Amino acid sequence: MAFADDVNDNFVIVGDRAYTEDKILIYNVFLYRIPTSIGDADLAKYFQRYGRIADLRTKKPLEQDARYKPTKIGFLNFADAFAASNVLRKRTHFIKTEPVSVKACDSWHQPNTDLNCIETKMITNNDLIPPTALIFILNDDCLEYICKYLELRDRIQFARACKRFHNVFMLTSKIAYKTLLLDDIRTFTLWQVRQFLEMIGPFVETLKGQIRHKQWMRFAEFLNRYCRNVKSLLLYDSVFKASFLKKFLIGMTSLKVLELHYAGLSNGCMEVLKEIPNLRVLRLSMNYDLNGSMLNELPAIEELSLYSSALKPIYLKEICISMTVLRILDVRRCDKLNTTAFRAIANHCRNLETLKISCYKSRFECIAKLPKLKNLELVAEIAMRPEVFIELAKHKSDQLESLTLKGLVCINSANVSRICELKKLKVLRCSESNGLNNMWLRQLSELSALEEIDVAGCEGISNTGLLDFLRKCRKLKRLNIIRCEQLTAEFILDACNILRIPRRENCLLILAHKSGINQFAIDRNEIAKCSHFMKITFDLPPFESRCYDDLDDNHLYPPSDQLEEDFY
Repeated sequence: MAFADDVNDNFVIVGDRAYTEDKILIYNVFLYRIPTSIGDADLAKYFQRYGRIADLRTKKPLEQDARYKPTKIGFLNFADAFAASNVLRKRTHFIKTEPVSVKACDSWHQPNTDLNCIETKMITNNDLIPPTALIFILNDDCLEYICKYLELRDRIQFARACKRFHNVFMLTSKIAYKTLLLDDIRTFTLWQVRQFLEMIGPFVETLKGQIRHKQWMRFAEFLNRYCRNVKSLLLYDSVFKASFLKKFLIGMTSLKVLELHYAGLSNGCMEVLKEIPNLRVLRLSMNYDLNGSMLNELPAIEELSLYSSALKPIYLKEICISMTVLRILDVRRCDKLNTTAFRAIANHCRNLETLKISCYKSRFECIAKLPKLKNLELVAEIAMRPEVFIELAKHKSDQLESLTLKGLVCINSANVSRICELKKLKVLRCSESNGLNNMWLRQLSELSALEEIDVAGCEGISNTGLLDFLRKCRKLKRLNIIRCEQLTAEFILDACNILRIPRRENCLLILAHKSGINQFAIDRNEIAKCSHFMKITFDLPPFESRCYDDLDDNHLYPPSDQLEEDFY
């Protein structure tokens, strides 16, 4: 389909001829937004002044937006390419004082396309490459190896060269394109996008990236048409309207995971999601206008993120009542939530295992009574009250497995004492906490089941405190000291000695990016001797380098249902 509101710069005029972006000579012109008062005879009388018309057809589009005046679409085929070029020199023509818009028909809808651009045609025999070409001596394994090292555009041409090459490309695509990064095809022409997705679309299970193609609506329509087996879709930094999501998502019946981060979503967009029958995971971070209305109509959701939205307590309660199988809920940075909202979570989310919330002035310690709670993240916007830790120690001492505390004021003496009562705790994250010091770190070493601790950016700890911690936490597998500039290289060497005796069952991974440990000052030979029980990396882990919890408005025009392909 060709949506008339897409960018219509799909041609270039060279001399007295116009060519599509694929260098196809243009004879066919698409007419859109034709007022209903303009008849075919009026169109023929006007455009025949440019040259002989071989064919002219008009019709109503399949759908029309009731907010706008009814219009028609048309197909105009000239016998002479010179005439088509002259018509395209003006974007809008006035017929009986009424405006009619024009653009070039797609490359694949131009006459003699195969003669003009034979390399893009799907060949069913080997006529394009002489049978004596040496490349045919190679077996399919060699051809597959060659194909793997070609640029993506060249792979498409490789697949179009002959049936055998096409089969080789299709064989490799079944694995290579299970995950499709949209940025890889952003600069493709529309025809190249169409050809590529026609071939690999059935194999795609995950789509990731931004929809930044200049003809964004048609780009998305091709994704919808050819990638019907997509299970996971992650889009970010693109502004979507409900009409766009309807064209894009309806029909993707296999879709289970949908992530739309920083997408400018409105509450009306949620209506579209009801048409995705197998949707189970919905992450909508950084959509500031969403207030949660209509989400209660998605009862099958198991994971929901509304990070940094305008979620209202009344709608959160409806969500909690409706989503009976909800296991993961993220409502951090939702500053409209109050005590009533947190009570709704505690009373109705009986299957919730993971909860992420921000701590404002409202009382939220009731969440400790969630029957299946295992993972809790608290973001401290103000000084964190001790009541929540008291309740956690009372109700979750033998159940809570992961506790994440974010904020400068989340750690103090009273809170640490209560945290130490969570005997089943395996993961403790308290990065950027100014309050954490060596004394409290030693107290936290009483958590004998601990497998991971994150103290990134904590300035109050030293080599000594961390070494004492390592001596007691025998099950530790991961230590995050990123941005701890006060630590020195001696910590690593002393840690080797501690971990060597007695020999540990688990290897400890230390994340030391931008810490005070100079990686060039460490004795590499000594570290190598400890490699079976300790590893250290100075690289930034992927989860630290980009987080959607921290994520060209092309879509400014009303979507039009005036479609070029209605004629084919």
